[in-house]
Amino acid sequence: MRASDGHGLATRHPQHIRDRVLDLGLEAMFTIGLASAFFGESVGRRVVIGGVVTTGASLLLATHSSNGWGFSWGAIAVAAATFCWATDNNLTAKISMRDPITIAWFKQAVSATVSVSLALTLGKAWPHWPYLLAALGLGAVSYGVSLVFFILAIRGLGSARTGAIFGTAPFYGVVLSAILFSEGRSWVLIPSGIGVALGLWLLLGEMWRRRLPAPPAASAQARISSPLS
Repeated sequence: MRASDGHGLATRHPQHIRDRVLDLGLEAMFTIGLASAFFGESVGRRVVIGGVVTTGASLLLATHSSNGWGFSWGAIAVAAATFCWATDNNLTAKISMRDPITIAWFKQAVSATVSVSLALTLGKAWPHWPYLLAALGLGAVSYGVSLVFFILAIRGLGSARTGAIFGTAPFYGVVLSAILFSEGRSWVLIPSGIGVALGLWLLLGEMWRRRLPAPPAASAQARISSPLS
């Protein structure tokens, strides 16, 4: 979802990749909190509880390492970044009715310009063309296409609910990390998986209730009590 996701996750050790992915779970709670407090979005109890549960499941994985329990300065930096991304989510919701492809293109163009400028300022060398083309192709799918879908989700669900569901992504990142890098801690996946499932159940149940039509008796009572009837 972020151009900087790839930069922040492009570390040399799978442990770093996993820990950075897991910290992204904080974005859900920041998105929900900002949407409710500053952007006037109606956030129900089930959304808040679902966001807390999914974030907790992610943090359970993020805070447990081979050296014990605790956070690193890198994790704190990523947490600060997720707050900025949560702000971006809510601002994007304000323009989500516009063309999502145009929004995604503009955001990628700005992000790429800033990132390349910073890299050149810091004296970084250009990558070889095969790596550059591969990175562009990967970014077009993992960032560009996913961002279009994310904007469409915000348009239909709102930033709080979209952010809460997006908060389940770290769990899938850990599963892939365990498969691809044969990493341990499989026992942690069990309570985290239960938390993710419970959080999704709360969120999807809340959205299902919102879409159910009102009972006939309730609709009739509403018409009777309406001052315009």
